[in-house]
Amino acid sequence: MGGWIKFYRELLDHPLVGFKKPYSKAEAWIWMLSQSRFEDTKEYRDFGGKERLIDMPRGTLTHSIRFMSKAFGWSTSKLINFLKTLENDSQITQKTIQQITQITICNYNSYQGDSAQQPIQQRYSRNTAEIQQKNEIKNDKNDKNGKNLLEREKKFASELNEFLNNPYDKEMLLGFYEYWTEANKTKTKLRFELEKTWDIKKRLSTWDRRGKMMRGINEGNSRSKDEIIQSAKERYKRVFGVDGSDIPGKT
Repeated sequence: MGGWIKFYRELLDHPLVGFKKPYSKAEAWIWMLSQSRFEDTKEYRDFGGKERLIDMPRGTLTHSIRFMSKAFGWSTSKLINFLKTLENDSQITQKTIQQITQITICNYNSYQGDSAQQPIQQRYSRNTAEIQQKNEIKNDKNDKNGKNLLEREKKFASELNEFLNNPYDKEMLLGFYEYWTEANKTKTKLRFELEKTWDIKKRLSTWDRRGKMMRGINEGNSRSKDEIIQSAKERYKRVFGVDGSDIPGKT
């Protein structure tokens, strides 16, 4: 389980759930985190009866080995080995100031205070960026699909040109164009592209024989012939940028 929680230092001494000596390694680690300074500061420490002002950067704690071993309920050798293990694992760094050991918690910002939110914010920012990138790719793909769709629709209309008055009239071809160039819901294919086989000459012949345009381009469609033709002209203008009064395929 990832993430982090706020931890109050007073819980270490809670009468019911507080830490009991000797500490486990986990309890010792939490104690060290709780003792670390949450901001840069300076403190006076006793060095052989003389006080000395020392720097205490954020994420550091400064105690003697004897003090920490007593706090953990450990022997000094166990404590020294524990600190060495943490250091070898890049969890801490340590240096000795006379008889006092100053320990620095590596990546302290990941454990404590408002800065602990940074990894979450970074992940959120990264996820947001990834989502935006995916959306841009998707939008770009949709734009390309849209352009390709128009190009294919234009090509379809051009192919109808050779059939004008040979033997079909303009209105019949416009109705045919209106029906077969309707795009699917995802705007990726035109109606005629969904057919398993396609021979435009044979389709025109069947269309003319059945008079499908006169009944409306869809079963149960109540549109009149004039409405169908007008719709085809409007779509023709959208594709070619010219008035749909021109014959299909002429630009």
